[in-house]
Amino acid sequence: MLYLFFLSSLGTELHSPPPTIDRGILTSARRPSFPKTQQEDSDMQLLLCRLFLSMYLVTITGNLLIILTISSDSHLHTPMYFFLSNLSFADICFTSTTVPKMLVTIQTQSKMITFAGCLTQIFFFTAFGCLDNLLLTLMAYDRFVAICHPCTT
Repeated sequence: MLYLFFLSSLGTELHSPPPTIDRGILTSARRPSFPKTQQEDSDMQLLLCRLFLSMYLVTITGNLLIILTISSDSHLHTPMYFFLSNLSFADICFTSTTVPKMLVTIQTQSKMITFAGCLTQIFFFTAFGCLDNLLLTLMAYDRFVAICHPCTT
């Protein structure tokens, strides 16, 4: 219902009949209709493709710079920076599992994916997501140990 309220507050025309409620169950929902020409759709796809490609390239470049900086400076060879460089690598892999396929889908308008491709993408998306969480947990534990139990040398 909040979605419908939000769309109506934007002044969007809704052409379907209002929903009817039978004992608290929503039996029909309204859908917004946005008539678009082929040119508007093509322009939007180009804009989306450029936007996501630029965000993807910034993500890859930033994470590669983090890895390069940590590996080139010997003062940064500590456990926290080791975890940070691995987190950057995991983020590169995490974004590379979905964004390239999304860019191809936007450009070609082909929404097809094979079953094996879908399973592979889901597997790597989940694996790298779990790796991100594991590395963040290890980084938090490393900070906890450094603060609560400092080394006395």
